[in-house]
This record gives sequence, structure tokens and C-alpha cells, in this order.
Amino acid sequence: MVGAAKLQCVHMGETTRRRTPRARFDAKRVVADMALKGWNNQDLARAAGLSDMTITRFLSGGVQTARTNARIARALGYRSARYFIDVVDVGMEQAGAA
Repeated sequence: MVGAAKLQCVHMGETTRRRTPRARFDAKRVVADMALKGWNNQDLARAAGLSDMTITRFLSGGVQTARTNARIARALGYRSARYFIDVVDVGMEQAGAA
């Protein structure tokens, strides 16, 4: 099965790429909660059962998944909704558009 981000459609001679909506999470709030516990990235990674790189990517706003958010929230003692910001609907974008 091909992921939604890789599906290509041709419409009136233009190639477009379908992208799925993405949730965004509040990394600053995660960092603040880490500070309250005196934790650094490695401490959070260990408590959440995630790699240091996953934590780094999440906190930098790079790769943020609901699964990672849930594990981080649980490790910090909160519900995952605490860090949820919104869903970005990227819709259809033209391939090669700047």
C-alpha cells in the first residue's frame, strides 16, 4: 500500500502530491515540564522509552507524531492533550512549488 504522502495525481496536466493533515504539539511546554522535573533530553527519552534522537526531533518541531506525544506526556505525568496545538491541513500542493 502506498502512503498518502506519496500518492500522485494528475489534474489538468499538473502533477500534485496529496499530503495528509498533521498534528502539531507544543514543544516549549514539554521543555517547561521537563525543567520542573529537572530532566534533560536523555532523562525524558529513557522515561518515555524513546531514543534521544526522537526526543530531539520532537522538541525541535521536526518529526512530531501523536504516538511520540502520547509517550512523552505519559512519561511527564500528563495527558497527551496537554501538548496538542492544532492540526495543520496541508491539503494538496503543487509538486515543485516553492
